[in-house]
Amino acid sequence: FDSIQRARDMFTRPARRVAPRAFAASTRALHASRAAHTAPMGQSEILSQPRPLQTPSQDIREAERRGRDFFRRICRAIPQVMEDYQLKEITTQDHLRRSIGELLRANMGEVARHPAEVRPGVLDQALMRAEEEYIAVVSHHFQRHHLITNFVNSACRESKDGSKAAQSSFLKDFLGGGVRELN
Repeated sequence: FDSIQRARDMFTRPARRVAPRAFAASTRALHASRAAHTAPMGQSEILSQPRPLQTPSQDIREAERRGRDFFRRICRAIPQVMEDYQLKEITTQDHLRRSIGELLRANMGEVARHPAEVRPGVLDQALMRAEEEYIAVVSHHFQRHHLITNFVNSACRESKDGSKAAQSSFLKDFLGGGVRELN
């Protein structure tokens, strides 16, 4: 019976009044503490966070599966990258996808030169480097001309590798020390 009487008194007694300023200040402090823990982060902040390390691949199958998953993720990001870097006027999604696939296959050829027991580790390292480059592209650490020379125009990529066939006769003469007039 006492508990019923206390409950009734609690509802019939006038409520204790809290000063409006104190209430507003405590409410602001509560919201600020909640916002500090759940504040949205910008794209560059998210991409600058330390990335968790993946466990090394157990065998070559797992490493190749990771490589295929990575290529699929790149293919899903191509439309957004093309829009961000305004590449639609230069190339198509198919051409970009094809050139990235060629680069990955060429790197896979480099991995295949290693002995079978270290191949999964070598492939994991190549995937980590590719992941870092992918993050740099998505977070706009590259400029447009970097993407054009690295992924769109294969002639630029070949000349960057140092092949002499891609050089013009003027450039060969100039680098060879010969003097040639343009007239």
